[in-house]
Amino acid sequence: MTEHSRTLLEVNDLKMHFPIRRGVLKRTVGYVRAVDGISFAVRRGETLGLVGESGCGKTTAGRCIVRAYQPTSGEVLYHADSAGGAPVDFAQLSHHDLRSFRHEIQMIFQDPYSSLNPRMTVLDIVSEPLVIREGKTPTKFKEEVAGLLRKVGLRPEHMNRYPNAFSGGQRQRIGIARALALRPSLIVCDEPVSALDVSVQAQVVNLLQDLQQEFGLTYLFIAHDLSVVQHISSRVAVMYLGKIMELAESSRLYRQPLHPYTEALLSAVPSTNPDLKRERIVLSGDVPNPAKPPTGCVFHTRCRYAQDICRQQVPAWRERDGHGAACHFADELTLTGVH
Repeated sequence: MTEHSRTLLEVNDLKMHFPIRRGVLKRTVGYVRAVDGISFAVRRGETLGLVGESGCGKTTAGRCIVRAYQPTSGEVLYHADSAGGAPVDFAQLSHHDLRSFRHEIQMIFQDPYSSLNPRMTVLDIVSEPLVIREGKTPTKFKEEVAGLLRKVGLRPEHMNRYPNAFSGGQRQRIGIARALALRPSLIVCDEPVSALDVSVQAQVVNLLQDLQQEFGLTYLFIAHDLSVVQHISSRVAVMYLGKIMELAESSRLYRQPLHPYTEALLSAVPSTNPDLKRERIVLSGDVPNPAKPPTGCVFHTRCRYAQDICRQQVPAWRERDGHGAACHFADELTLTGVH
């Protein structure tokens, strides 16, 4: 199988700039560069982790991919089998044409409380994608919903209950069942465990891995917890201020990071060895304003290795053996990872 045939999703120079409007006439006076030219590919059957601190643009990127947002520019190429293998650019499709591919990409949302309608039963919630697609009533899909609930570890007899009768972990399982209803190929998981207790997080992550094996799913797993991402991801992309700083195989990125931002994130990962002493890298200052990003490398204002060139020139993307980073000194720095 060639690399191209293995690719399910390609994101090329994706941008999402939100206008800033002021005054009585609401004139546009600037833009918030939430996503500012990111590129990556997701292979069939893998889990690509997209990580970064809050406000880096990772959730916005996920919503652009599923077309919850209309991207400002760039390509979101989906290699659909239903289109004869030719890539389909989701960023350019009209809402009418997009309906033909909606079932192939689904999303699991971060908050299991606000993502479920409190006035709908579990039957209504899980069957809703099927109802919209096939135009039947929810009762016609009772058997399918019962099967989906079993798959995610819930009891079918609970399908007539409302979301307030369930815990946070159970609600997230309902959201997962809803995402599976149309048998998608790609699921965008937007921090699906960040709102859950630690013990429940492990259960949901293991459930996602089991479902991936059973249904041949591909995940874009958005998170800020690097411990969770390391456990579930095949490859990891690190975002900062709307840009991708580094991308590599998970084990390689955690062991030998090439970007100082990745090193700082990894230094915060708790160690299972109580005798291991590791330097905690505390980033100085705050995240810059995405409406006025710094010149040169966007990370230079908080980087302890920054030089004059970092303030003046945008670093080129450097890649070697599938490990890429946007840093002027990626080939020179020896950074500390997690061993």
